[in-house]
Amino acid sequence: MTFVAADARWTFGRWMLAGVKVELAHIDGGAPPDLLRETSGTAVWQERTLFNWNGTLIPVVPVEVQLATMIFRDQDDRLQATQSVLDPTSLDLAMLRRALADRETGGPILRLPEAVRSLLAARP
Repeated sequence: MTFVAADARWTFGRWMLAGVKVELAHIDGGAPPDLLRETSGTAVWQERTLFNWNGTLIPVVPVEVQLATMIFRDQDDRLQATQSVLDPTSLDLAMLRRALADRETGGPILRLPEAVRSLLAARP
């Protein structure tokens, strides 16, 4: 599904593949392309991971960028569910910090959940 606004074009899709919900979102326009954001800009694709799903390579946005988006959108339930299955020691905290800072660019100061704040404080 694609929506066109005065300053941007939004594309969003959601599918169930083998019992797994897969979402795709992209916004053309608005944010500067060098911001590390999940749905806008192009910098995120330089950081993507390719996931092999039944012989098909699927580009996946880094979980650190997804976490920043969940925090930005106040998606607390989704954030908690994601954090419950993550090994915090596997996170790239430099990428998470950049994604959080880039989410604040041109927008509000993010309200970091205590678990994220503690994680960032524990490891420089």
